[in-house]
Amino acid sequence: MVLKIDSVSALSAIGGCVWEDENVDGIRDNDETGIPNVRLELRSALDELIAETLTDDDGNYFFQSIIPGTYVVLVDTRTMDDDLVANPTFDGDGCDTPHEIDVVVRGGDVHLTADFGYLHARTEINSFNSSVRNGEVFVL
Repeated sequence: MVLKIDSVSALSAIGGCVWEDENVDGIRDNDETGIPNVRLELRSALDELIAETLTDDDGNYFFQSIIPGTYVVLVDTRTMDDDLVANPTFDGDGCDTPHEIDVVVRGGDVHLTADFGYLHARTEINSFNSSVRNGEVFVL
């Protein structure tokens, strides 16, 4: 969603959320929680760091007072649980880069859908009966 604040305004804003996409549909539902304290970077098209911020308690973030142009919003995966990083569920710009989104803003644009969904890795443990005799494992 892009809202127009003022057609004569030169500055723009980019925001979104980082959330646990429990049903893996790429849409943040009311019962899905945001991921707090995730560091995000706003970078220029030339990969220059413009700004950085952390998500709030609800997983939301916002970069304001941005000069119109092309930007990349990048999730600093070092600030997330490893099992979340391994399971991105939403690629906001469809470019097969799940931890970053390209965004173009014009003067006065407020882009609020630079979102990132993740799911905790599920591990399955196969249990079986076994015994160890003389250093060898026997499956019963």
